[in-house]
Parts: sequence; structure tokens; C-alpha cells
Amino acid sequence: MALSKITNLGTLTENIVFQNTKGIDFSATGGATGANTTETTELFEDYEEGFWTPTISSGWSSFTTDFLKASYVKIGHMCYVTCSMRFSGTNASATVVIDGLPYASQSNANGYASGTGAIGYANMFTVVNNTVSTVYVVQNASRIQMYTMLGASVNSNADASNRWLEFSAAYPTV
Repeated sequence: MALSKITNLGTLTENIVFQNTKGIDFSATGGATGANTTETTELFEDYEEGFWTPTISSGWSSFTTDFLKASYVKIGHMCYVTCSMRFSGTNASATVVIDGLPYASQSNANGYASGTGAIGYANMFTVVNNTVSTVYVVQNASRIQMYTMLGASVNSNADASNRWLEFSAAYPTV
């Protein structure tokens, strides 16, 4: 039996569960009206929140963290991540690359980042020539890299012990 309209659900004692690729249809609300805008869907079909475990790659040795909190929220095809970590026992001086994002990012035709973010606090690398560092979500991967606004890779300090890195990012998923 197909329902075209549900009214007066009352107090629910269970979750509402949709079949795969089904969700809440917002098509009655009208669509995007901006110039050069293409609407692809008005179906809300995915929501998830949780924690993820960042892993450091690209040449770091003796890497440990003594504080780590990383969470995410996925709404539709967008994933929003936050991370706060303090390093201990690191001997780094290498490009800052963090793997382990909860979802792989989309590919882009232009070859650039799939998403970006902001560094809230970092004392694990030295600011050079007043450059601002940013979070770059590598396309078609579960990886974040840090770059200056001028496009240079950001390297950690040679000794990153007791140093912090906090960031957030948003990116479209596969």
C-alpha cells in the first residue's frame, strides 16, 4: 500500500526506517532560483554522525598522540569533520598529511581539492613569511593535507612534542 500523505503520527516509540535510496522528499518546497544554478535533488536520504581516527603519514617517526578527539557529521553527500590532537614523542619535520577521513571525497574534473577547511589552532608548524595555512581535502581520497594559501606544503616542526593541531573541514563524498 503506497502512502501519498502521512498525517498525525502521534508519539512514536520506534525510529522511522526508509528503504535504501528513499528518504524525505522536499520537492514541494520549490527549487533553487539563482542564476546558473542546477538543482540535483530535494531528497534527504542520509544522515550520520560519529567519530573517526586520524592517522599521520608521510615520513613521521615515533608518532603518538596523548589527546585526540575527531568527530564527523554526514548530511546527504556532504561530510563535516573536526579534529583536535596533541602530539607527544614525535620527531617530524615532514609534510602534514592526515589520513583516515570517514568517507572518501569526490573527484574533481579540475584536479584540485575536493573540499577545504580551516585550522582553528596549530603550534606544530612554524608560520613562514606571514602565510596562512589551510586544510586541503585531497580529491578521491580519505586524506587531508595542510597548505599555505600560496600553495606550498606545510611541514611540522622538527620536534612536535606537546604541540597541538585543531581543524575542521567540509567536503563532498563519493
